[in-house]
Amino acid sequence: MKNPQTPPKNSPQGSSRQLTPQQQSALATDKNVSVTAGAGSGKTTILVERYLKIILEQRIDVRRVLAITFTEKAAAEMTERVSAMLRERLARETNPARRARLLELRERLNSAQISTIHAFCARILREFPVASGIDPDFSVLGEFQQELFASEAVDEIFGELDQQTLETPYSREEWKELLRQVPPALLKQALALALPHPYEMKLLRQRFAEQSDEQLLAKLQETFFQRLENALDTRSLPAAVLPLLAQIDAAAVSRANLTERGQQAFALIDDLLSLKTPETDPINFWQTCLDLSRLMVTSEGQPFKIPSGIGKKEDLGEAYGLVKQLSEAIHPLARFAAEGFSAVPGRVDRLGLQALRKILFLYEQVEARYREKKEERGMLDFEDLQWLALEMLQEHPAVRNTLRNRYRYIMVDEFQDTNDLQWDIISLLGEFEGELQPDKFFVVGDPKQSIYGFRNADVRVFQRVKEVFAEKHPDPAAYPGNVALEESFRFLPALNDFVNFLFGKILQKEPENPFAVGYERLSTRREVAEPGRIELALLHKDEIKNRPALSQEDYIARSIRDLLDNAGAEEGAKVYRRRQGREEPHPLRPGDVAVLIPRRTHLLELESKLREYNIPFKTVGGVGFYRRQEIFDVYHLLRLLDNPDDDLAFAAILRSPFAGISDPGLFHLALLKKPYQNYRQTLAKIEDFSPFPAPDRRQLPLFREQLSRWEQRRDRLSLSRLLGEIFDESFYRATLAAEWNGEQLLANLDKIVEMAREYEQSGFMSLGDFIDSLHQTITLDPREGEAQIALEDEGTVKIMTVHQAKGLEFPVVFCPYLQQTPRGESGKARFDSDAGLALKIRDPQNHYRETAPFLYEWIDDRQRQKQLAELRRLFYVSVTRARDRVYLVGSYAGSELERENCLAWAVRALGIDPAALTEDFIEIAGSLKIHLTLKFDALEDAAGEDARRGRPGGVFGEAGLQALEQTLTESLEASPGAVEGSPGAESEPLRLPVNLLAVKDRPKGVTFSATQLLTFQADPQNYFRRYHLGFFESDYEFLKQVSDAESMSLVKGKIVHKILEDGIPGSDAEMLARLEQCFFTYEIFDPGDQQTLKTEVPALLQPFAGSEFAQKIFSAGEWKTEITLTMRLVGDSFGEEDYLTGTLDRIFRNPAGEWEVADYKTNNITAAEVEETGQKYEMQMKTYALLLAQLFPDQPAYPVSLYFLLPEKEYQKVYSPAEVQEIYREFAGLVARIKEYYPFGEGLPGPAIAPTKKKVLIPKAK
Repeated sequence: MKNPQTPPKNSPQGSSRQLTPQQQSALATDKNVSVTAGAGSGKTTILVERYLKIILEQRIDVRRVLAITFTEKAAAEMTERVSAMLRERLARETNPARRARLLELRERLNSAQISTIHAFCARILREFPVASGIDPDFSVLGEFQQELFASEAVDEIFGELDQQTLETPYSREEWKELLRQVPPALLKQALALALPHPYEMKLLRQRFAEQSDEQLLAKLQETFFQRLENALDTRSLPAAVLPLLAQIDAAAVSRANLTERGQQAFALIDDLLSLKTPETDPINFWQTCLDLSRLMVTSEGQPFKIPSGIGKKEDLGEAYGLVKQLSEAIHPLARFAAEGFSAVPGRVDRLGLQALRKILFLYEQVEARYREKKEERGMLDFEDLQWLALEMLQEHPAVRNTLRNRYRYIMVDEFQDTNDLQWDIISLLGEFEGELQPDKFFVVGDPKQSIYGFRNADVRVFQRVKEVFAEKHPDPAAYPGNVALEESFRFLPALNDFVNFLFGKILQKEPENPFAVGYERLSTRREVAEPGRIELALLHKDEIKNRPALSQEDYIARSIRDLLDNAGAEEGAKVYRRRQGREEPHPLRPGDVAVLIPRRTHLLELESKLREYNIPFKTVGGVGFYRRQEIFDVYHLLRLLDNPDDDLAFAAILRSPFAGISDPGLFHLALLKKPYQNYRQTLAKIEDFSPFPAPDRRQLPLFREQLSRWEQRRDRLSLSRLLGEIFDESFYRATLAAEWNGEQLLANLDKIVEMAREYEQSGFMSLGDFIDSLHQTITLDPREGEAQIALEDEGTVKIMTVHQAKGLEFPVVFCPYLQQTPRGESGKARFDSDAGLALKIRDPQNHYRETAPFLYEWIDDRQRQKQLAELRRLFYVSVTRARDRVYLVGSYAGSELERENCLAWAVRALGIDPAALTEDFIEIAGSLKIHLTLKFDALEDAAGEDARRGRPGGVFGEAGLQALEQTLTESLEASPGAVEGSPGAESEPLRLPVNLLAVKDRPKGVTFSATQLLTFQADPQNYFRRYHLGFFESDYEFLKQVSDAESMSLVKGKIVHKILEDGIPGSDAEMLARLEQCFFTYEIFDPGDQQTLKTEVPALLQPFAGSEFAQKIFSAGEWKTEITLTMRLVGDSFGEEDYLTGTLDRIFRNPAGEWEVADYKTNNITAAEVEETGQKYEMQMKTYALLLAQLFPDQPAYPVSLYFLLPEKEYQKVYSPAEVQEIYREFAGLVARIKEYYPFGEGLPGPAIAPTKKKVLIPKAK
């Protein structure tokens, strides 16, 4: 929680606030001022003091001062602080004239122009409706409505394009060719990326309108060569390489005996020698060099030590040593290619530009349709507010002059998080005859704290504006209006020194990265002698894997527990609070501690561990709002109210706190349903609830009565009011309030009610409309945070993201998961505010293989630069939230400390080698002590630990199941023959819970996979054990027996399939990018495993790329991937309908015009074993043929091919329609046999199925 800072000096007009000389200089009003405010330097104080100086000393009306803040909360806080300071001065002021002025200002403060940029834009659009062309009664779209409207607009335009009702300047064949190069899904993705950026897209469209493809291509080539010259010496490299090429060409080499890679390399050498010099044809020369460089290095990008990949020593002959020299000379170029620049802009980029022109046309149509949808409802989105305001200011000088004359001063807070569009709006309010007014602007922020790139913030704007302010000064570098606040009121001296030392090395300007910022050293104004504590926990992942109690979450929880347990001791942790102008030590409380996470990936594990250690906490924001259980509960409630026949929603509501029905109760209700249409009707007809479990007997009639009442009110009350009444009447709010995170859950309920209210106000009255939009939003799963909750309590530790902690400070801060790296961009489309829009293209001259143009690679590289620069700033923000103590926490393995992540930067900056450490601390910068934790002992006494953590010992595992079995057995033995319904039962029957009664009926509508059928065919008993009897603890022992090699083989197979979904990678860089994406998808984080896969997967796919099989499937004109099908099987003796499901990885139309199935196998076998191994996949191949026949029933044959990558052999079966019919009968027969022995396989021939000893079986009465 934010704590008061040391008061500054010398404030105007008798304030009790004191300002430092640096702060005083920031109050100047005779020049444009920019303030770079370091962490804890009193930025907000300066903003408020300057505002007061203007309205008090200069007697400017509050309506003539425009203050722009980053958030609505910040605007409210600034208004409140100004109001509080006016009240404070009023209480001390005795002069009647000055007192009257203060009273006047206090009364007029409600008309102060303090708001966000969006609120300001909305205000001026409403004020000038004629100039803006906007109905002043407009409302603003919510984020989820915006996404839905945009999605509808895209789908409608695509529908019109497909039906040929869309007027376009392009022929139908041109559109078909575009869709061959850019699949529809990718095209929609590109449009979805572009729609939220109307300002940037307008500039992009202007650029394409003003320049030809050749001019645009020339710009890309210019950019490429600039990047190349920044990366290496473009003069010396050819000078070193060309003579080597000539010598290699003159050497005696057995080219025919070289490897395929070697032959390609020598062909490229011939091409380069024919070009002679780079100046002859620079495009072809450097493209050929790039292609050659990738062949002349190892898979890790290093020069050859032994060039075995090119050829044997005896075949290379005299060129053997020269090839090694060439590899050494050209490997810098290979590194440049691996970093993302594998192609000189040329034919593929020209193809991409041609495609982009058509995409821009489609964008215009979609954007117009999206705008129509908003206009129909009188709505704008947040981007509309800004760019429409800018258009109005640019096109209407009268409006611009009115606003310029109205605002004497303009102040902008958090200026590091603005962008070009926002600065264009703000600057137009202070421009006169094309130049900024010299004394109108005040901007304040800290480039080191610019962490909102995902909201289009551009840290470069701050520096550019500083340069604009200073350009008329004789010495721009010494312009007095550019002020830096370098005195911090936040840190203890030791922590201040640590921040300076660490970030002085991490935050540095980089010529190659325009998004990187430098660091200005801070000095602290706190004079407390307490050293605080700085601790770095470096936890090795191998130890965490072997002993999970050594995880980061455990370290954090144990550290906090120790701090809290020892807080009252004399040597315990102390924090400092200001009282009567002095800082005094106080025992640490839970509210003094914050855990700042970079993202929510491990949030649930962290929360679980804090609960385990009995630490009270609040999570700010939590997991995604639309993924919370209470949101699903409300969604199902609304579905049920809208459609009483919705059994799924009804069952969900019965199990939720709205009804609270038990599983046995729900099961019994299902048994009673048969005569009725749905659960709702079933519940309405029940007269006797006595068969239900006791709690349900009371709850079901109550819920039935409540549901009837809610249905009656559904059409009479507004949705928001209806929800409020239901929450209260069902005690749903009270139930959630009793949960450990009840405050957050209640805030989420309030948020969904507010969403319903906004939905009604925007013109949507139908319950069905709201349900549809909520359903689509849940499906889209936007990154919507949970509702905000109060942070001021002192009794809970706070967990929040670093972004949520911006502007806050805490005595103790934990910064975990420092090893995390930025998430790579997903998808195949890229957008950049400067470079524009780019996407991968399927090249028609290369069998429509997917290729990344240079523009795509350039944008990718810019995104990496932005992300890494912002990650450094995010690290700075997280550490500088701490006042007294900071704990840096991360885990590592392998080469992780050599990569680009916060943990690696910290380790390198501090000069730490974990393997060489012998002490539990290091000293830097003289005497600054950094405590180190490399490992920590898990408490061994589990019972004692359970008691310490305040939770019951033991878990309900094997022992619990054995106890349940024993209890049931004893009950049955005490009343032999007394199971209800058994023959000869004389005594009162023992009523077993409904869920333990024997299941008598046969299941209907069961869906089977090929794997299930194959398992049953091979071992029926194993099938029932696996799919129906269930696995218990000992059943998972087999997983422990799987070798690392087998596990790696399974993973490798998944990755190969995933990579080949998108075709063969066109370059090493693309291969690496796809591998990295697979590592994230399949959670492969071990560096050793990653390195193994980076070696083995390309080794499998490179020969495959040149195979006839690959040429056949990837050169096909038509293909489909990842097709999941479910088909009906009617074949058992009861005529019941069952289903077969399966996924076709890839199908393509072969030259004979038939659709064919292709699958890849990574088995480690020889060519001689292909036939035998292929036969083992016969059931899978039959499934493929059967599903293919469902898609294309009129084909004369159904070919199915398996390609074994290691021996590079194809195994094919071609099934006739008659054989497909036989497969159908075979599968239907297998399903019928399975259902004969439902549900537990009783009566199967052969040895009885022996369930695990922990499986509860009810003995039959004798």
